[in-house]
Amino acid sequence: MAAGCSAPSPSRPVTPDDKIDAAIAEVGFGATQQLFRGNCDDRTCVLVADAKDPRRIELIVLGPGDVASSAGQVGAEPATMDEMGTDGREFIYGRIDDARISRLDLDLLDGGKLSFDVAAPGYAVAYPEERGPVQAWHFLDPGGRVIHERTAS
Repeated sequence: MAAGCSAPSPSRPVTPDDKIDAAIAEVGFGATQQLFRGNCDDRTCVLVADAKDPRRIELIVLGPGDVASSAGQVGAEPATMDEMGTDGREFIYGRIDDARISRLDLDLLDGGKLSFDVAAPGYAVAYPEERGPVQAWHFLDPGGRVIHERTAS
């Protein structure tokens, strides 16, 4: 081998982190801040914010063999909510900028309600898509007081 050259690195299997990095690069985020990483049903959800513009967020959902993602710009509310439907599920995600928020309550199209524990700086949750889209959402503190809420437009 010539001086200064090295052998190519052996190929390795693609990891979940490789898939996350590829999804982030696809939407043009440079450096990111991870807002949430956890289990959403039987999928891994990762929520990141663009370090240069923290109001740009992206949800990345890793399933067996596939990756789905959704990116967007969020407002300056105490907490935000966005949704993405894929693989028979509705994924609900957003930023939380008010540390008092500990619960997200959802009113669904089917008339049902769901409640999830959430925390700053971000969250992601999932439910079966046959329940329908979110009609209203309510961010509450530990005492059950509403900090921020909205209805779907």
